[in-house]
Amino acid sequence: MMPLTKIPILPVPPAQTLVVAKAPRGTDKNQVAVRSASPTTMNLTKPAPPTGDLQTRNRRNAIAPFSVRTKTGSNYLIKLVNVANSKDQIWIFLRGGEPYSTKVPVGAYSLRVASGSTWYGRGELFGPDTRFFRLRGKRGAAVAETPILEFKKERNRIVGHTLSFEGSGDGNMEQEAMTRSEFDAN
Repeated sequence: MMPLTKIPILPVPPAQTLVVAKAPRGTDKNQVAVRSASPTTMNLTKPAPPTGDLQTRNRRNAIAPFSVRTKTGSNYLIKLVNVANSKDQIWIFLRGGEPYSTKVPVGAYSLRVASGSTWYGRGELFGPDTRFFRLRGKRGAAVAETPILEFKKERNRIVGHTLSFEGSGDGNMEQEAMTRSEFDAN
């Protein structure tokens, strides 16, 4: 009888799932971009959160009105970043077609937006099809190129903002694409 020899059991590396990414406009359609799927995108999608704040925030000094209207279809994640303190951020999730109104603290904020139809969670947002954008003044409009939303108190009046992503030919703003790293930057 032969003596038994112990053979070490080596871990089997996980199979790599490949995802075909959309090629950017102007790219030869015969070229295919392939990237590894992240663990989140391999899982099932997550239910979209209800329209409202995506994270809890201190509302004690929130006095300025902020409203957003969207058309049915895409969902939106709006990120308001305080210009004076970039760690002071407000994250609002909007289901397409649902209006939302809230109050924000007085201050100046930059606006960043992510949109898409399928929600993968806070890390992956809307997955590989996430569109990132900011707003800018239309050419010829009397609005700063990349506007800062100022919420302020003037004498006995409080100034807020209303945004509409419903698409209007006569609007004073247009969308400007941005990258994920620009969206995430503080």
